[in-house]
Amino acid sequence: RPAAIILDIIMPHQDGWSVLRSLKNDRELCEIPVILATILADRELGLSLGAVEYLTKPIDTEKLIQTIEACGGGNRDVLVIDDDQASRDFLRRILIKKDWRVHEA
Repeated sequence: RPAAIILDIIMPHQDGWSVLRSLKNDRELCEIPVILATILADRELGLSLGAVEYLTKPIDTEKLIQTIEACGGGNRDVLVIDDDQASRDFLRRILIKKDWRVHEA
């Protein structure tokens, strides 16, 4: 179980808003903090659906790290859900430097 999930809203085969709703409606997953990282500028909607933070790409890496650190506690696992390989690689590099274990979906 990850300390946090980083989710992109724009995905070709799935609606990220639906993914966020599903996570927040799942009894076992609803407590996992979700950080939205996307090019869409709809912060209010993201936060109203349960995201703990809404970061617009290009990502402010300091804000991302601060947010994840606040979510983590002792758990150093983070799940990245993004269809773009370059975005996943970018997030992985940043997070690994800060001793996070990155999982991708």
